[in-house]
Amino acid sequence: MLNIGKTRLVTSANPASREEFLDSRWRHSAGEIKRYDKASFGNGSNRYYDETADLTEQILSSYNTCANERRSSWMRNLAKDSIEFIADVRGMQYKAVRKETIFNQSIAHIVTEIFTMLRAYSFEFNHSVGWNDLYITCSKPGFVTEVTRYNIFREPIESITNFRARLSTRSWSVVIRGRKNKIDVMLIPVYKVIGLSKVETEFPPILSLTGTLTKQQVQWHLNDQPLLEGQLETLAMEIFASLIHKSKEAIQNNVAPVNNDDLPEVELESA
Repeated sequence: MLNIGKTRLVTSANPASREEFLDSRWRHSAGEIKRYDKASFGNGSNRYYDETADLTEQILSSYNTCANERRSSWMRNLAKDSIEFIADVRGMQYKAVRKETIFNQSIAHIVTEIFTMLRAYSFEFNHSVGWNDLYITCSKPGFVTEVTRYNIFREPIESITNFRARLSTRSWSVVIRGRKNKIDVMLIPVYKVIGLSKVETEFPPILSLTGTLTKQQVQWHLNDQPLLEGQLETLAMEIFASLIHKSKEAIQNNVAPVNNDDLPEVELESA
């Protein structure tokens, strides 16, 4: 078993809005000014009236009910239950954030590993083939956030973040995209890549990796089988060959690429 960071490969309460804050802040300030005005233009005794009345009422209320053991026990239990509830909610939120963080770290690791191998292939390939329609350019991996939905005022109301990398010839691009617990590899025409996820739905992945979290480590699977240590290199070779194959077809046909339905599926040999 190979453990790298958080990746494992097998070897054989609502916050207040800005408006609410400002509204409550000025209400408080207005109240302070109002009490100050009373004291300044009156006899000065009214400034303490509200506070004294509230304190008196609180003392009387506590005196009238403090002898009630049933009430005291009920309040203790209610408060204890409420504290435990808040702790549980915060714990669940922490667990969800922690899970997302572990997946993001593992996705970044796997995508970067594959990209590093693809970039090494592209250097050697470009040196051998030269500057032509098959020349490969690379876009380094990183987190990319895109807005997917706007309101009627064209303000963003929904967005998604993917960890992605890309290699391109003049006609086709291979996009490696990771999000949540999944990594997809897609072949997309160069002129459509700018559309990001909205366009990517038109092109089914040529391969997908799915991750599961076990004991704070992510185990990746390909075709429901655990991803083996030596298979990343095989995957990278197959991805690179698929990009070249599709680009050759575009040159031969001399037409704008449409889809990758006729691309052979990636097959892995057993490690």
